[in-house]
Amino acid sequence: MWMRTYKRKTTRGSYSSQQLNDAATAVTNEGKSVNAAAKEFGIKRMTLTRFIKKLKSESGVSSMGYAAPRQIFSSIQEDSLKKYLLQMASIFYGYSPKDTRRLAYECAVNFGIKIPATWTANK
Repeated sequence: MWMRTYKRKTTRGSYSSQQLNDAATAVTNEGKSVNAAAKEFGIKRMTLTRFIKKLKSESGVSSMGYAAPRQIFSSIQEDSLKKYLLQMASIFYGYSPKDTRRLAYECAVNFGIKIPATWTANK
């Protein structure tokens, strides 16, 4: 038998940041227990505990759910790089994929952007 509809197996990433913040506030400021706050707000106990621990260690700044991919260039820099590559291709001086990566590396170094260590090792 094949599956017709997908049943989600975990609740990871399904809590809103507002829910987590309200539950954490109830625990830290109102003195509620973690178990009681988790039941009241419909959050798993360990998720709430982990979130509160992260809040305390990072002094209020926290992320939740799945991490977004790291973006090296801002959207403006990426657009200008894209325009340049398209302009060069229109005058029949297109870059190979390897040359494009080299250009991206040089632009990142010139713009002073923090880049992954593998970029420096594989330049």
